[in-house]
Amino acid sequence: AGYKGPIRNDIRELIEATGATFNQNFTKKTTHLVCYRAESEVYAKALLFKLEGQSLEIVNHRWIEDSAKSWRRMPEEAEAYRKLGVEVDFEERLDAEKKLRMDVEAQLEEEERSRRNLQELLEAEEQARQEMQQQLMEEEANRVALRTQLDGEGQNREALQHQFSRSRADIDSLQSLLQQSEASRGKQEQQLLAAEEERRAMMRQVEDMRRQQTALQSQFSRSRQDLLTQLEARLNSIEQLRSELDNEAKSHGD
Repeated sequence: AGYKGPIRNDIRELIEATGATFNQNFTKKTTHLVCYRAESEVYAKALLFKLEGQSLEIVNHRWIEDSAKSWRRMPEEAEAYRKLGVEVDFEERLDAEKKLRMDVEAQLEEEERSRRNLQELLEAEEQARQEMQQQLMEEEANRVALRTQLDGEGQNREALQHQFSRSRADIDSLQSLLQQSEASRGKQEQQLLAAEEERRAMMRQVEDMRRQQTALQSQFSRSRQDLLTQLEARLNSIEQLRSELDNEAKSHGD
C-alpha cells in the first residue's frame, strides 16, 4: 500500500519470486501488507483487522527484499521491518547525506595536508633562494675585488683575467639558478593560492551539506510527528467504529 511506479513492480516480482501470491486488493485472506505510508485507507483497514484478531503482518519493502535475498522468512516483528516505507527512505537518505558529508570532510583534510606540504616546500625554496642570493653577492664582491686587483697589478693581469672570467661564469650560473628558483617559487605560490581557494570552496560545501542535513532531519521529525498524529486519529476512529459496531450488535441481540 502506498508504493507506486517501478518499486511497486519490483515488490510484485520479489513476492512472486519467493513463491508467494501478490494481490493488490486487500482481503481477509491477506497475510502481509507491505505499506509505505500510514494515511492510506488500506493501512487503517489493516489495523482494524489486527484489532479484531486477524492474523496479519504490516511490514515495509525491506522485509520482502531481505527475505528474498536470504531465501527465508525474516522476523516481521523486527524493528527494521515494522517501520513504514517512508521512514526507511528517510533514514537511508539521512545516512547517504552523512556519508557524503564525511567523505567531503576527509577530502578537505587531505587538501589541507597538501596545502601545508606545499607551504613547507615554498619556505624551503625561499631559504634556498636566499642562500643563493647571498652566495651571488659574495661572488660579486670577489669579482669586484679581483677586478680592482687586476687594475692594480699589471704583471699578473693575464692570470687575474682568467680567474675573473671563471668567476664571471660562476656568477652567470648562479644567476640562472636564481631565476629558475624564482620562476619555480611563483608557480608554487599560484598552486598554493589555487589549493586555498579549493579548500574554501570545500568548506562552503560542507556547511551547505550540514544545513541541508539539519533541514532534512527537521523535516523528518515533523513528518514523523504528522504520521503519528494521523495514526492516533485513525486508531481513535477505529475504536469509535468498533464501539458503534458493538453497540449495534448488542441492540440486535436485544
